[in-house]
Amino acid sequence: MSVGLVISNAVLVDPVGGIRTGSLAVAKDRIAAKAPDGAETIDAKGAHLAPGIVDLGVFSVDKAACIAGGITRVALMPDLSPPLDDPGLVQRSALAAKPDLWVHPLAAATRRLEGRELAEYALMVRAGARAVATHPRIAEAARASGFGRVWETRPRLDDVVASIESIA
Repeated sequence: MSVGLVISNAVLVDPVGGIRTGSLAVAKDRIAAKAPDGAETIDAKGAHLAPGIVDLGVFSVDKAACIAGGITRVALMPDLSPPLDDPGLVQRSALAAKPDLWVHPLAAATRRLEGRELAEYALMVRAGARAVATHPRIAEAARASGFGRVWETRPRLDDVVASIESIA
């Protein structure tokens, strides 16, 4: 990147300050209060400027599409072929799109997502898994059979994003 950058005439989407028209300064690859002397200026011409978007449930990673859509981080579901039930698969997924896109693999809860044998969580966490998930059909089967209790939670987006940011 150049010495600095100013993006002017933008509609700034700020999670804290709301939506407003203004400029954004960047110095040394970081948002700054003031751009350094000699900074390049780009006129946004009223385009929206927002923080990177986090997609918390993707089933494949299309790096180009994510970048074009402003997505900077994705949580990759384990329902792949083969499922993310092996540390090598988890590590390859986590590293596949860096540095342009952060992929946070969700490890399969059970081997082959069959719901019979637990997968190796600790090894997959060391390989880059950020959470554990299961296939919806396993949750449905558990509910239908009355086997145990299936807990479903939908965390607030802010909590998930804060959690992901603390990891990175």
